[in-house]
Amino acid sequence: MRFKAFMEKSSLMALHQRYLLFFQPLQKDLKSLGVNLQDSLVLLATFFEHSKIVYPSDLQSVLKIPKDQISQSLARLEDRNFIRRKLSNQDKRRRQIEITSVGKKISSQLIARFDKHEDQLEALIGKKETQEINLL
Repeated sequence: MRFKAFMEKSSLMALHQRYLLFFQPLQKDLKSLGVNLQDSLVLLATFFEHSKIVYPSDLQSVLKIPKDQISQSLARLEDRNFIRRKLSNQDKRRRQIEITSVGKKISSQLIARFDKHEDQLEALIGKKETQEINLL
C-alpha cells in the first residue's frame, strides 16, 4: 500500500504516531482527575503563579492558547470549583483568576501524574533524548 510506505518514511507521521503513543495514556490519566490536557495546563499555570495576580491574558501569553479556548478552560475549571474568577482590585474592568483549595489539591495530583509520564518517556527514549526534545 502506497500510503503505508508514506507513513513509514514521513517524519511528520512518525512524530504524530509518537504523540499518540505518549499522549493518549496521559490524557486518560488526566481524565480520571476530571480534566483534559489543556485544562490541566491552565490550572497548573494558575497554581504555579498563586502568589501573584493571574489574568486570562497571562495564561494566553504563556500557554500560547487562543483566548476563546482559555475562556472555555476557565469555565470548565470554575464549574469544577478548581478556580474562581473575580473582579480585579487594581482594574475593575478585568477579571483575575484565583485557585481554590480544591484546585490546589488537584494541581498537586496533576504534578505527580505529569512527573510519572515524564519518567516513563525518559525511561523509554533516554535522558539525553528527552533533553533534545526540549531544544526543538
